[in-house]
Amino acid sequence: MRQLLQYQSRVLAAVALLLVPTMSARAQQPGATNTAIEAQLRQAIREYDDALRRGDVAAIGRFFAEEYFFVNPRGQRLTRAERLATFGRAGRSSTPSQLTPILAP
Repeated sequence: MRQLLQYQSRVLAAVALLLVPTMSARAQQPGATNTAIEAQLRQAIREYDDALRRGDVAAIGRFFAEEYFFVNPRGQRLTRAERLATFGRAGRSSTPSQLTPILAP
């Protein structure tokens, strides 16, 4: 359970970092509100969470930058392609039934 929470925290941080350029541009526009930005971020997190639950590799891949890499619990460094391939395997480590939502609905 602790590892799952750490994993979800990392995912949340990664998603937030992916959205920073978009949110920065919006924040500089007149009339942009924090509420709208927060809603956009929450929606992106829900979409990522849903993609994980469905095992939708293409949708998950949209959240990973080309230079993305992942270090698994064994200390192995995986490229974006290698990491996405783990989601496509039948025996992946996190099945949808093991995942819990990052945000409440």
